[in-house]
Amino acid sequence: MTNESTSAWSAVILLAGRSSRMGRPKQHATVGGKTFLEHVLLGLGMVRGRVTPPWLFVGQEADDAGRERVAAAGGVWVVNPRPEDGPLSSIRRALDHLPAGRGFLLWPIDHPLVRPATLAALMAAAARQPEALTVPSVDRRRGHPVVFPAWAGAELRLAPLEEGARWVFQRYPERIVHVEVDDPWVRTNLNTPELLAAAERWLQAEGDRPHD
Repeated sequence: MTNESTSAWSAVILLAGRSSRMGRPKQHATVGGKTFLEHVLLGLGMVRGRVTPPWLFVGQEADDAGRERVAAAGGVWVVNPRPEDGPLSSIRRALDHLPAGRGFLLWPIDHPLVRPATLAALMAAAARQPEALTVPSVDRRRGHPVVFPAWAGAELRLAPLEEGARWVFQRYPERIVHVEVDDPWVRTNLNTPELLAAAERWLQAEGDRPHD
């Protein structure tokens, strides 16, 4: 049996999108009694032993409320001046701030309700195989957040902007480790008011508060 390594990862949180479908910055939308940003910060805190600073939050210049909340939690705000170039442009901004040789947990802000058990299982799997592309999956269908090992940074810089981070997965399918989870939120992208309302109803019906 392979022993778990002592590898640590940073975190890259994507929140620079224009949130045109949501109608407001998604990080400040509320679900389950907390903002998306609060959920993600609490989730990071629960896996802090594996996901160590820097926690990089890639957003826009004008989000003073986001900056303040991130700074209070010990995170680092990184500005993407061209969010219209897509999520990969934000990832590349974050790569410039990562310690050399450090992999990272990539967490889009529109997946705020990922359960603590999912995060723990994901990081445990990454520790066992630190060179793998580690993803939470439901029936082998990939979700978020994902763990990129250090070697993937160079690949993310090569990937076409329009292809995004999935280009790395398409290029290296043999390096993907699927962590099967019982967690609907890894594949639930909360990016419209309708989806947000549906998530709120589900939480109320199930009594599910992932980060309480």
